[in-house]
Amino acid sequence: MTRFLLTFATREGQTEAIAQRVTERLRAAGHEATLQNAGDKTAVAPAPARFDRLVFGASVHVGRIEKEMLSFVKRHADLIDSLPHDIFLVSLGAAEVDPMVKTDRIAEAQARLDADLPVPFPEAQVFAGALRFSRLNWVERFIMKRIATQGGLITDTTRDYEFTDWDRVDAYADRLAAL
Repeated sequence: MTRFLLTFATREGQTEAIAQRVTERLRAAGHEATLQNAGDKTAVAPAPARFDRLVFGASVHVGRIEKEMLSFVKRHADLIDSLPHDIFLVSLGAAEVDPMVKTDRIAEAQARLDADLPVPFPEAQVFAGALRFSRLNWVERFIMKRIATQGGLITDTTRDYEFTDWDRVDAYADRLAAL
């Protein structure tokens, strides 16, 4: 049995939903999995004596990783670097219709990860997120509609959209469980 700590940072909740799904699958595979929000002031440091593997999940907005995740990783960089660790990113860019643009968006997310975090994460898994127009103010809705239009995505602002490929999330969790 491996003891996992899954730490996530989210803005609209899709990263948390993905982190919960990964946690559930790890537990179903017989592992111990602790889930925590990096933005929660009671979030624990990734103590080597308590955890065998760390998993991080962060949303990416306009090419930027959630600030709560950046702060958490920077605060605990030495501890994180001392344990096996993985990360997944949640980005609307991963839902792009054009495969070349999608590849570019994923590469941009990895480059931002490498530039912003003091701990190396050699390969981030990138999942498409959700577009929750109902949770956005009118300015954010306008901006996200323009971004979605450029990406060839649905842009009816009266509805919310989920682009996450849950089969890919399950495969990622299963890969972690098999490590």
